[in-house]
Amino acid sequence: MEISQKNPVAYFCAEFALVDKMPNYAGGLGILAGDYILEADKEDYPIVGFGLYYQKGQNSRTRTGEPNGRRFGLKLLKNSFFGKRILLSIPIEDRDILAQVWCWHGKNNSVYFLDTNIPENSELDRLITEQLYVEDRELRLKQELVLGIGGVRLLNRLGIIPSVFHLNEGHSAFLIIELLGKEINKGLKFVEVFDQVKKKVVFTNHTLVLEGQEMFAFDSLVRNTTKLCTELNLDIQEILEKGKNKPEDKLFSLTTFALNGSVITNAVSRIHGEKARELWPGYRIIHITNGIFIPRWDKIKTGDIVKKHQKNEDKLLKLIRAARGDNWKKEALLIGWSRRFVPYKRPLALLEDVTKLKEILEYFKGQVHIVYSAPLDVTETEKNAFLKKLSELMVGELKGYVTFIPHYKLDIAEIMVAGCDIWLNTPIVGQEACGTSGMKAALNGTLALSTNDGWINEVPLADFGWLIDDQDITKDLLEKLQKEIVPEFEKFIKTKDGSNWQEYMKKSRQLILKNFSTTRMLKEYIEKLYSEAISK
Repeated sequence: MEISQKNPVAYFCAEFALVDKMPNYAGGLGILAGDYILEADKEDYPIVGFGLYYQKGQNSRTRTGEPNGRRFGLKLLKNSFFGKRILLSIPIEDRDILAQVWCWHGKNNSVYFLDTNIPENSELDRLITEQLYVEDRELRLKQELVLGIGGVRLLNRLGIIPSVFHLNEGHSAFLIIELLGKEINKGLKFVEVFDQVKKKVVFTNHTLVLEGQEMFAFDSLVRNTTKLCTELNLDIQEILEKGKNKPEDKLFSLTTFALNGSVITNAVSRIHGEKARELWPGYRIIHITNGIFIPRWDKIKTGDIVKKHQKNEDKLLKLIRAARGDNWKKEALLIGWSRRFVPYKRPLALLEDVTKLKEILEYFKGQVHIVYSAPLDVTETEKNAFLKKLSELMVGELKGYVTFIPHYKLDIAEIMVAGCDIWLNTPIVGQEACGTSGMKAALNGTLALSTNDGWINEVPLADFGWLIDDQDITKDLLEKLQKEIVPEFEKFIKTKDGSNWQEYMKKSRQLILKNFSTTRMLKEYIEKLYSEAISK
């Protein structure tokens, strides 16, 4: 079956960053999914996306969205003949839960968002799609059943027969159950049906960290899928076996289920692929390094890169003044760190030796500033230990040198990656999937200061940035800042032509344009991933 508009790739993901204010993404996964859809749409490559329509973002305490998706330019999916909403029925626990569908339409492709917040459902079931990555495990399980099962049922309602089912992360892996149900009544044994289904499924893994993988207790999964499996004539015990990490396990892993239920898996950078093969031996795992959608992130376009970067920095300084009231000098070195505040990313690595850092900052007399951002609110210091410590330092020892911009999202990301002078990336080596924010920064002439992880592991960073010692990260960061980075930046500010900084900016930009776009990424997905499913 060839990929065409009638037989497109069905692309499933729990989050999509397609509309800035729409709370449908938490970070890199959603932004990547949005970039990928936009690239496919630009290239007229047939992909249809499936996600959920949330009322709240991951860390929101109050609704940031509205029940009416038209606010975000979405359209409600209706029957073309009768003009009524299309409602999908998903068996969960002992009842059928209904979902309406919101549509994002690009020039050539569409993404469909399933929404259970409708009057036809009970108050509890209306909450299923209320919040992105809801913490309640029962609701999270129901979310992922709605995504996987409901998405396949929507494909059937639309009359679309996908050539490939693409799981972008394991959140949607329950779609495999629905596919099994379509084939199980053809007189084949479960193992035969499973092998048939997996030939059309490919899986992109982004998460090696155990805490980031979806695990559910057997009894919870059985309770939520008994009605579904009865309708589909499936034995839930056989499905449970496909989600075990070990024979004795009593937890069902969606990652393991996706690995078992797909013909091929890809990691999202070379080092990520190496680590994935170590973690999951016996599976076909390749790597396709992520890319970025250039038209969305390029704030330089054409012209003098230094002058364009200075204008982008002005926008960032204006944002900082609006968010925190800090009035920093235009000539100051701006170091940026923006992503989720989680342990393996080591957000405060630069701040661990406060005494030494303050000594350096005071020596350079206000010429160095550090700006953080995360998808958190400043009121959530008790919820996140990193934010609590950062908040204390901002009003204490590092007051005036460090600031924090809350609610990190697309509009803030676009300003930060283009406006900083240095993009700080500090993950434990082997635990970051790829780190596409660094690509966006490099595209705009922002230099990298990073550990040797993700995409950085694939480039000659010494040509346009600085590599951090992973084992003694804080000490090495401070030494490089004091002895190499700030002196080179000061030379650049005083005499543009007498510094390597401008050449670094040009080299980093050209590297991204040549090697790290979603144009290259889409081509590799077609050649290395989708071809495997199409050929079966």
